[in-house]
Amino acid sequence: MLEPGQGVSTHRHDAEDDSFLVLEGTLTVTLGEDAHKVEAGPGTFVLVPCDTPHAIINAGPTDVRFVNVHSPGGFDRRIGLGDPRRRTVS
Repeated sequence: MLEPGQGVSTHRHDAEDDSFLVLEGTLTVTLGEDAHKVEAGPGTFVLVPCDTPHAIINAGPTDVRFVNVHSPGGFDRRIGLGDPRRRTVS
């Protein structure tokens, strides 16, 4: 979930595709070298191919809920989250 004004600045993944399925609200996704903006509302699926620069932000007045999937799996371990069986929830 992203609250109004929250987001992730421009970045790229060199080992996986990134995707977003918007459930509620509108997610602004900026894609590619030309910074093309996509306003993704509920039911919209956005696929960001590997090595494509992209950013996301909630520019709207309400929360945005979405499902974010990286493929292939293992993104959590590549960014240092370690073994999911050893994580604690607080």
